[in-house]
Amino acid sequence: MLEDDLKFAKIQLSVLKIASPIILILGSIYFWKDNTDKDPIVGFIFLLAIGIGLSLFIIARSHAKKLCIERYLLALKNKSFDEALNYGRMYYGVKRNGMKGLSGEGLTIYDEQAINNDISAYSKL
Repeated sequence: MLEDDLKFAKIQLSVLKIASPIILILGSIYFWKDNTDKDPIVGFIFLLAIGIGLSLFIIARSHAKKLCIERYLLALKNKSFDEALNYGRMYYGVKRNGMKGLSGEGLTIYDEQAINNDISAYSKL
């Protein structure tokens, strides 16, 4: 299960890195082309800046999720269960609450149970 999540996170990050600039450029060109204001370049630059910021945030969130799950899996495989507990909380926090969840904030009892199940499963290997 965790290995599948890692594969999906890697694919998602790759797609975002490729698709974000393309969507950003096409959206900006569409806005600039159809804008009838006196000074369309200001709106174009404003839209471009917002798009770049949003793209970077989405890519950073996806990258953080990928790093958390990689470190979580590595700690589980190395049987470093204290470390796995911390990375598990970070991973499930990011999965549930985005970047705000990096501190492990907002976890539910179900997330803690999932971490416990992961640690239990990897301790038997």
